Amino acid sequence: MPLYRLFSVFVICCALTIAGCSKSSTEAGLEKDDTDGDGIADIYDPDTDGDGIPENNNPNYCDSIQVYGLNEEQTTGSRIELTWKFFNSNVPNGECTLKDGVTAGLVAVHASAAGAKSTTSEKTNPLKTSRAEIQIPLACTGETVKVTYDFTEIATLIKADPNAPGWTVTQTHRADPQACDTDGDGSPDFVEPVQCPAEATGTHPECICPAGEGYDVLGNQCLPLIAGVNLNCPILGTGTYPDCSCPEGQGYDVLGNRCLDLCPAEATGTYAPDCSCPADQNYNEETNECDQKPNECEEGEHNQCITDIKRYYPKCL
Repeated sequence: MPLYRLFSVFVICCALTIAGCSKSSTEAGLEKDDTDGDGIADIYDPDTDGDGIPENNNPNYCDSIQVYGLNEEQTTGSRIELTWKFFNSNVPNGECTLKDGVTAGLVAVHASAAGAKSTTSEKTNPLKTSRAEIQIPLACTGETVKVTYDFTEIATLIKADPNAPGWTVTQTHRADPQACDTDGDGSPDFVEPVQCPAEATGTHPECICPAGEGYDVLGNQCLPLIAGVNLNCPILGTGTYPDCSCPEGQGYDVLGNRCLDLCPAEATGTYAPDCSCPADQNYNEETNECDQKPNECEEGEHNQCITDIKRYYPKCL
């Protein structure tokens, strides 16, 4: 075979090998191109070349969010993946750019439902990766449960109004019949949700009373933290107030009269989620653990692609 034909086949093979590294069209839509490496996807970045001068002198700023991945067939307690897209609510096509001064940051999505413990997604940079996994709160208050998903941290990050419509989304889900079968008779046991006292915030039984007051779990009331007032220890706690003891892995917050998850042993901080892990680890709010940061040089298709090139086409490098 002529030398030039061998060379042509060689070039095509290299091209096909490298092409195999590119992401699928679906994944590319979630992890977007970032030309100047500032953590802001090009489609939202008013300054894609990083020279400090916006390319668009009259931009339509991103002020709203469209959320995907929620439906009525999903069951409480299950893990789901949410995706989203920013848009401008005042233009027909919705195309938008971020306001000047917006920088990349890590935020989380929150989910809450009456009668259930709230859940939080892992932190992500929403300006480049438009997805997050979260567990639907496990509530057993009826056959269907209304869950509120809170995206206001993202709104604050991009300097949009977090109180504007769309940054909190309410979705009805099916209650998991097996998880709600507390007596094992094969039928779910639904209970009416208990509301926190009017002056408190949070979701029962995780009610937070105003400063200077403690939450009395058994009485479901806020009482002043003064001498002569007897509070009950938290439901999960033992002992007599104020000498309450919490389960292993939790600490007693006497000011709020509640049991809070302690930070992992290797992290700094006292109570979750305000924990900081060592430099080579990420804090996982959902599991309250320090996870080892992935080594991108040892994982993924890109590394395999480079390996293949070195193995079969060493002279290309």
